[in-house]
Amino acid sequence: MSGSLIIGVALALNASIIWGINSIIMKKGAVGEDPAKALMWRGLSGGVTLAIITILVYGWKYLTRLLQPDIFWLVLTTAFLVSMGDSLMIYSFKKAPVSVVVPVSSTYPLFGAFFVILFKIEPFSWLKIIGTIIVIIGIGIIAQQTANKEQKFDEINTPSNITGIIVSLSASVFWGLSIAVLSIILSKPMVNGMSLTAVRAFLIAFIGGTFHLIRYRTGKWKYKIDKEGQKKARNLFLLSGILGWAIGVTSFMYAIQKVGALIATPLSATNPLFATIFGILLLKEEVTAFQLIGIVLVVIGSVIVVF
Repeated sequence: MSGSLIIGVALALNASIIWGINSIIMKKGAVGEDPAKALMWRGLSGGVTLAIITILVYGWKYLTRLLQPDIFWLVLTTAFLVSMGDSLMIYSFKKAPVSVVVPVSSTYPLFGAFFVILFKIEPFSWLKIIGTIIVIIGIGIIAQQTANKEQKFDEINTPSNITGIIVSLSASVFWGLSIAVLSIILSKPMVNGMSLTAVRAFLIAFIGGTFHLIRYRTGKWKYKIDKEGQKKARNLFLLSGILGWAIGVTSFMYAIQKVGALIATPLSATNPLFATIFGILLLKEEVTAFQLIGIVLVVIGSVIVVF
């Protein structure tokens, strides 16, 4: 295994672990808050953090490179795709149970692989596709079992709303397409993961802030929490921007540059695996037979993808 492959795999797995931790922060902060506002605060904190680091380490050249016409519209496109994916994901929770939505939305690595191959960004590989499918199945099993534990029995057995499934699947398509666009951007000269994440975060903050302002002004959004709750949510979103985007997304982008999207994407989607392992080791949670099967499938699929 080459040094570049080892680094790329480590970065992708680091992104997965960070996103797993970040999901807990988002879960607590999103209660009663506007998803568009969450995008705004996360984008601002992640963008400012990375912009400062980029300027200190590289100067302005990597940031201004992303504002040039040949690449800016691609960056804006991926910002829009991520914003749509995140918004659809949150909306899908209102239409179907978590135990249905999470496994369905976990299919985004497969859509990412499809678009990467369709646009001829990376060569087709049956092994990587098979490995990705095995990882997705494993993630789906783990995610569903975890969600089932957190839901009441009657909630689990409520008939799934087909709209929620379609919406969560649409979120996966948007995320998958954004990965393909990211791969195109990262293949261009004078582009690195840190500066790209910074500029994209600012664009997502603008998109989120604009949508929130429109919803608030037109009366389509009314706060369901008090001022203190809004302040707490804002602080959690700011922390999420630094952790999930400044660290997690940047690690993922560098992973794509090192090993390509076909390897980095399925590995970065394994956060349910780490969440389950942490729960078993640190919280002494019981593991089900299905979770063990899911863990084994994720490991096998990941090995196939890498090798």
